[in-house]
Order: sequence, then structure tokens, then C-alpha cells
Amino acid sequence: MFPYGVLLCLAFLYSLFPKVALIMSHNLYLVRCIRTISDQYLAPKQSMVVAWPSNIFLYPNLSTSKLTFARGIDLKDLSFTAHQIETLSSVEDLFQELSRWELIVNANTHKPSQRSVNVHGSYIILTANDTVLRGQLHNLAVSSSWNPRARFVVALLNCYSRPPRMAQRVIAELWKHRIVNAIALVCSKEGKEVPVLNVYTWFPYQSPERCTRVQDVALLDTWVQTGNGYFVTNNHLFPQKINRNLHGCPIRIITEPTAFAVEDPEYLFINRSRLPVVVYRGGWEIRLLNIISQTMNMTEDYLLPIADFWNLTDYKGDVAGFTRELLNDRADVAVGLVVVRDSLPLDSTKPYHWGQLSWYVPCGSRYPRWMSVSRIFSCGVWVSVMMSVVVSVPIMTLVARIAGDSLYRSASNTLSNTWAAIVSVSLSAMPRTWPLRCFFMSWVCYSLAVDTVFQTYLTSFLIDPGVMPHARNVEELARSEMKLGFSSMDSVFYEDKTDTQSRKIMAKKVACGPGDTCFIWAKRYKNLSILISDIIYKFQSSLNRSLDTNSNLLCEIEDGVVERGSIVMVLPKGSSLLDSVNDIILHVVEGGIFGEWVKMTDHMQMVKTKAFFPRGLSDEYYELSLAHLQSAFYLLLCGYGLAFIIFVIEAVSKYCGTFAQSKICGARETAVATKRFSNNARF
Repeated sequence: MFPYGVLLCLAFLYSLFPKVALIMSHNLYLVRCIRTISDQYLAPKQSMVVAWPSNIFLYPNLSTSKLTFARGIDLKDLSFTAHQIETLSSVEDLFQELSRWELIVNANTHKPSQRSVNVHGSYIILTANDTVLRGQLHNLAVSSSWNPRARFVVALLNCYSRPPRMAQRVIAELWKHRIVNAIALVCSKEGKEVPVLNVYTWFPYQSPERCTRVQDVALLDTWVQTGNGYFVTNNHLFPQKINRNLHGCPIRIITEPTAFAVEDPEYLFINRSRLPVVVYRGGWEIRLLNIISQTMNMTEDYLLPIADFWNLTDYKGDVAGFTRELLNDRADVAVGLVVVRDSLPLDSTKPYHWGQLSWYVPCGSRYPRWMSVSRIFSCGVWVSVMMSVVVSVPIMTLVARIAGDSLYRSASNTLSNTWAAIVSVSLSAMPRTWPLRCFFMSWVCYSLAVDTVFQTYLTSFLIDPGVMPHARNVEELARSEMKLGFSSMDSVFYEDKTDTQSRKIMAKKVACGPGDTCFIWAKRYKNLSILISDIIYKFQSSLNRSLDTNSNLLCEIEDGVVERGSIVMVLPKGSSLLDSVNDIILHVVEGGIFGEWVKMTDHMQMVKTKAFFPRGLSDEYYELSLAHLQSAFYLLLCGYGLAFIIFVIEAVSKYCGTFAQSKICGARETAVATKRFSNNARF
């Protein structure tokens, strides 16, 4: 039996030789075709990723500076199939042909590849069918250097009787990852003695019926396996596929009504459909989207707003908000004053506006108008003025007595004339002697200076009493007792637990949502400072106006800018629309169109603000009323009260003096009468 078994094995191996020879011949032409495509279309200065469906043959040798490959065969790998032999031969030949490129290998090992800073320049994928390709693309997409906009060459290792059908399935898998700049090399043996390689691709957005559905593929060229191999027509294998005419295909937009950028939507029910059609009429970004859709001949399809538009993750840790809609291929672009912070698997456009995230604190409340007089001078100045009056009275009295001026010899007369000079009223009598005149003239000059400053500041304080001081910088804000409101997304700026200031801010945090609750609370009750975008602040201020202009504003503090960011549109990673959208945005911004929209909005807000206040906001003229003259009338009332009290005291003292004198006189008269009576009785 043993000789028969040996003969049977030899017969089987002999029958396998033609198949292996045919496979090797096909692999050789496949490698030459890939080498020709690489020389013409794949830049050698960029890194190239080579992926194959198995990892049992080639292992990287990390002991040398360059990538070398050795065959590593274990006992479990002794049973090779024809497909494995084909893969081994193709990969080894391919690495020899692509020695000019910086190669990055991927063998579908389900292990994360080494992180790289630069994105990949091109991809060559050897695969067996679309199912294997799905796994290869999944492993490639998890890399930080994944570049769906690079050029892809997908080569199938088998020959098929219906190449267009297989190419369609391959390109459909590529399109799931937003890969457009790709070709599929499919071996065809239909009706030909020598198999040929057909080069297929796909052009999206060619008609409204077939915008993003891969229904048919285009044959670009054919590689003939004769001699060293050649292309029949030498057509360009990577033509431009996205132009400015996308034939009315829809662009799905997910957005959220946002300050000035996206106004509130309108819901239209067409043909009694259950789901309404969302229409946005105005806003900076809506106008920009109108220009983009008209330039690219696309139809705007606004999706229904979602509740968690701004959330990055949900309670399970999965992606949420507009990121989820883009990654799940439910939207093509997201807008709404979006500022990209995290390294999301998304692509952002060129910036078209810039904003900043700043701290806003309640402005200090205005001082009461009745305090205007007391705030003109500080306490020390008021004391010095009163002390000067007190000191000048005895000096003038002494000078008057030495000079012989009888009118200023009494302290009461001197005090009344001194006070009359300082309040700028007439005197009861002018000094008569030269020494007293010289001293009095100096006192008048001093009084005039004090009175001028007093009246100047009194008028200013009557018109604008000023505001009480508030926190001027972040350090004072952190030390204050005021609560601090900001969203959970903005907490990333204060997560450093080693920073004392960050710990103080997080200890006083109040969670604020996307609404205007925190803004109104800070503005009305003045017990909350908020971290908010400058654009949102302008928008909220325009919506929440108040006739009370005394203390209804929020103030920006010094060094209160937390972040300066660019506002962009967000598209799925690898979106084929990105380059065209960027080009349109660049022209709109450079032409000043977007800036003009912003200026028009600011001007309209200024006009609405001035129209909202019927008396105007001009600083040139003020009509002084009782409200402005509160302090003057309060001071007059205090003077009247003091005068009345002095009058009562004087009247009472005079009455008491008269009553006491009458009693003394009566007692004297009684004593005299009694004495007279006693003298008469003695006689």
C-alpha cells in the first residue's frame, strides 16, 4: 500500500503544477500593473500603505533601520493552499517592485498599527473579495493616519467571470468609508484566452436618481498581460470626480438654531406627509450654505433638529449629537457655530468666522443718586475742608482784633462770613482793614477752588452717578463668593487639580445648559458669572433687553478670554465635498461677503437697541429732573431740618430764659413786698 500512496501523492502534485504556474503568471502581471500605476499616479515622497488579507507569511524585522521581511513558518502553517501561495508570491514581488516608496504594512491582524503624525499618502490593498475588503478597511480606518481622500488601488487576487459585478461590490465597500479616489483591478477571463486586468472606478453625483448609490461602475482601462504588460488606452486612472455641478443631488444638513448664524426653522407639511419639511430662512451660515448649494448645484435637505446636538457623548459613552449623525451617514454637513476642539473622526472646513469664549460678570450696580454729594470728595478731603473752616475762624478773629476791625471781632460773625465765602454767597459785611482783607482774599481763592471742583463733580454725578466696582480679572473672580456658570463641555479648561485657581472655579461651578437661563439669572439677580461665547452674549443681549439701563448688563473682565476658536462646518472624515466647499468658503471670506453679513447684523442690533429706548442714548444733552437732583433736594431737606431744629432749640431756650427771669423777678418782688410788710408791721 505504501508505494501506491506515494504514487498517488506524486500524481496529485503533478496535477497541481499547471494551476500554480497559472497563478504565478497572473500574480506577476498584477504586480507589474500595480508598479506601473504607482509610478504614474502615486507620489513616492508620501507614505504608502500596503495591505493584504493574511499575516502568516511575512513578519517585519525591526532590528534594521529599513523594513525587511523574512518568511516565518510554524508547524501549524505547513498546510498551504493555492490561495496562500498566491498571496505570498504577490506580496513578496510587490515589495520588491515598490522599493522606492516608504511602505507601511498592514496584514489584517486586528492589531492597532503604530501611531504616526502624518497621514498616509496612498493605499494598495490586495484582497480576495468584498467581504475580506470590509475587514481590511475596518482595520485601516482605526489608524490615526487614516486618509480616506488618498488614492486607493484595490487589486483582487482572483479572476471572475463577471468583473463589473465584483468591482461594483468592491467600490460599494469603499464608498461606505467615503473613499472616492479609488480604482479596482479585477481579473477577467470572460471570453479571452489570456486573462486581462480591468480597471474600474465610480463617479458619484452623476444624476438625481444615482447620487450616492453605487449601481454601476465605469471601465477606465484594460491591462493586457502580454510581454511586460501594458494599458490599452492609457486613460487617466484618477480623474477629478467632484466638480461644481452635482446635478441637483441633496446635501443633508444637520443644524441647530444658533445666535445670528442659524435662525429658527419653519416646518412645512407637503402632500399631507407625516414628517414635516424643515426650512431655514436666515442666518450667516444659512446664507453661506445657500451659496454653496447654488454653486455646486445641490439641493439643501435640512434634517429635523436633534435634542443633543451639542453633546459629544451620551450616558453610555457612545458618540452623540451631530457627531453621531455624521458618522452614521445620516448627514453630510453640520453647522451651528461649531468650534472643533477634540480629535474627532471628522473633517472641518476652512474657518469663516472667529469667536472667543470669555468670562462675563454682572456689572456693578449704579450708586444711588442721593449719594452723589458724599462721593464728590473722599472722607479725608471732607474732614480737611471742615478743619480748614474751624481753623480759619479763630485766625480771622485774632487778626480782626489786632487790626481793630469791629465787625469780625466776634466768632459768630467770622464763622458766618467764612462759611458764606466757601458756599459762594454774599457776606454780611466786607473786611475793613488790610491785614484782614489779605487773609480773607486767600480764603476766597481757596473757597473758589473747592467750590469749582465740587460743582463740576456734582453735575457729573447727578447725570451719571457711576457704578460700584466688580471683579476685574479671573483671580478676583475666583476669590469672590459669586457662583460661576458654564457648560460641562467647558469644564475641560479647569480640570487641572494641581492648579489652585482651577480648583476654586470648579468648587463654585453651576451647570449651564444651551438656553438663556444662566444669562438671565446673571443679568437680573447679579449673583452669577458666566462663561459664554461673545456671539452668544450679543445674541442674548438683543433678546433680553430692559428699559432699566442702570444695571442690566454683563461686563467682560481682564484676562477673561478662555479660548479663541475658529467657526467651521463639519463633514464626515474623507468627505468628497470638502475640497469644493473649502474653495467656495475661501472665496466668500476673501471677498468680504461673510464679514459684511456680520457688520450688517451688528448695525441692525445697534439700531434696534437705540429704537428700544425712546429717550435715546446720547451723551450730549441731559434734561435734569427730580430724579437727577435727588441729592440736592435731600441736602436741602437736611438743611431745612437742621434749621428747624436750631430754631426750635433757640425758641425753647429763649422761652426758658424768659420764664426763669420772670420767676426771679417775681420772687424778688415778693421778697421786697414781704420786707416792706414786715417793716410796716414793726412800726
